[in-house]
Amino acid sequence: MELKQPINDLYKHCYYVKHNNYNNLNEQIEKENFYLNNNFIYEEMINNFLDNNEQVHNKKSKYNEHLNENDLFTLTYDFFKNLDSDIFKKFTILFKNKENNVSFINDKINSKYVGYTKKYQNNFIKIEMIKNNNITDLYTLVHEYGHAINHLNNDFKYTFYRKPFSEIESTFLELLLSNYLEKNDFNQKDILCYNNFMFDSIYKDALFMKAKYLFLDFQNLNHLNCHNKNYYKEIKQMVNVSKKDIKYLYSINSYELLPYVISPLYAFELYDMYLKLKEKALSVYKKIICFDSPSTIDIINNLESFYLYPNETDTCIRYLKRK
Repeated sequence: MELKQPINDLYKHCYYVKHNNYNNLNEQIEKENFYLNNNFIYEEMINNFLDNNEQVHNKKSKYNEHLNENDLFTLTYDFFKNLDSDIFKKFTILFKNKENNVSFINDKINSKYVGYTKKYQNNFIKIEMIKNNNITDLYTLVHEYGHAINHLNNDFKYTFYRKPFSEIESTFLELLLSNYLEKNDFNQKDILCYNNFMFDSIYKDALFMKAKYLFLDFQNLNHLNCHNKNYYKEIKQMVNVSKKDIKYLYSINSYELLPYVISPLYAFELYDMYLKLKEKALSVYKKIICFDSPSTIDIINNLESFYLYPNETDTCIRYLKRK
């Protein structure tokens, strides 16, 4: 069994993933494998997505249209205003206090996230984001307001089980934003550039997860022991990767990465529903943001009750991969 792509050629720019220097690689591998062992349910979704799609290989994006702070907030407000009255009411609760609950990060190099939303104990919701003065800011702010609306009336108890699905709502809003911008004659090349970047990011993150599941398979099938001094030697004999590659792979926290792979697969399906039945899709969206369950299977069953099955349709993927 061989990796289709060497690990050191996989995506090196996961902007939202925490990169840590672990003193004990064996300990990190144990923790990661424990998490992956309890999440095999996602492996087939990831493999199906990769098997049926090819990476865009988008070059570094150059956006044509400048977007200042006033434009950013005006377009965000108009997007939500034209989306849905119930969602807009929740949005305005947050937006009227934007001077206090939205701040921009200046340190792009050391920031671990493009955007981040947090709810504090006093129910204050704070959005922090990097500002690039182009279309990416608009997608980031809409994405983060998706999380903020989610947090507005919800105090989730079972965040561990909800985590892989926690990006469905925000990814769905990004897809709808592309529709909104196209209808309002925004720069088409910029929209296309961002869409390709979105798909490319998801694809590369899925490659990471596939590689991690593959290593887990090696350990399960061959009874490898990461405390054994020959552990890395045995791995290298089976897959042509170095200890450095393994260390890099396991420096990426699967708990943080998985939502950016699994959630989009469901968001794609919800978007396809939106193209056919707009009101139904928005109704499902409003139900999804309230999901809170002590079981992964229960969440998946709830999603399936809305006829959301990952990789069942490809309308959205074709839309994202337009050249």
